[in-house]
Amino acid sequence: MNIKKTVSEDKKTITLEILSDLTLEVHEEFRQAYINEPTDTLFIIDFTHTEMVDSSGLSLLLLLIDFSTAPKQSIILTGCNERVMSILKIASFKKLFTIR
Repeated sequence: MNIKKTVSEDKKTITLEILSDLTLEVHEEFRQAYINEPTDTLFIIDFTHTEMVDSSGLSLLLLLIDFSTAPKQSIILTGCNERVMSILKIASFKKLFTIR
C-alpha cells in the first residue's frame, strides 16, 4: 500500500498520506483513493514519507484538481521535503495548491 487514506469525522476532508514516491507506479491507487468521493471534498496530500515526485506524480496532482469542484487552493500539499518542494516550485504548483 502506497497511499493511506483518512476521512475526517464530518466527511468533508480527506487526507491522502503518500507512503512512497509519487510516480506512475502509484497512479491507480492514488486515483482510487479519491474517485468515489464528493467532488467538493477538501483534500490534504501529505508528503511526509515521500522522497521524490516525478512528472507522472505532478500529473496525478493535476488530475485531482480536474476532479475537484472545490477552489483549487482548497487542495493542500503538506509535509514536503526540500527536494519535493523544489519540484513543486519549478512546476509553479504554488499557484495551483496551498503548500504548507
